[in-house]
Formats: sequence, C-alpha cells, structure tokens
Amino acid sequence: MRVGLTIPVRPPRPGDVTALPAIEHAAGQRFRDYPELAWLADGEVIPAEQHLDYAERGLSWLALANDQPVGFVLAEAHPSSLFIVELSVDLDWQGKGIGR
Repeated sequence: MRVGLTIPVRPPRPGDVTALPAIEHAAGQRFRDYPELAWLADGEVIPAEQHLDYAERGLSWLALANDQPVGFVLAEAHPSSLFIVELSVDLDWQGKGIGR
C-alpha cells in the first residue's frame, strides 16, 4: 500500500457510469489467480443503465484517482441495514487500500 494515498469518494455523475462496467470487468480479472474462481473473471457485469439507477437512488459511490473513477460500491437499502451489492476496484488499483 502506498503511504499517503488520498482517494476521494463521491456519488457518481451521469457521465461516470459508462466507465463502471469496465472497472468491474477489470476487477474480476483478479479471480484468474484462483483456478476454482477463474470463471468469475468472464462473468457478466452490471450495465451502465443499472449503475445510473443506483446513482439516482443515492446507492452508489465512486473512488477516484486523478479525477477518474477507479472503483465503486453499490448498495441496497433495507429497513435496518445497508447491503453491499458490488464493490469493484480496477485491477491496476487493487492492493492500495481503496476498498477499505
């Protein structure tokens, strides 16, 4: 982990959502390191339209590096909890503490 790494987090804007499926796909490539989970690397990703829906409901947040999305989290609101639906960090940015 890089010491002093500052990653801003904010809700996505409509123009951000087109980048999120690619981030999810890149994040999934880590599963190729584990033969029993490698199939996940080729799984379907959440489409941009669905990301927009999460954003409009206030249930999506982006991690940014150099003003570009490098990770995201999607959630579902339940009566007494918040459930994480997806947490993805671009493969090039994994291991730097962004998902913590």
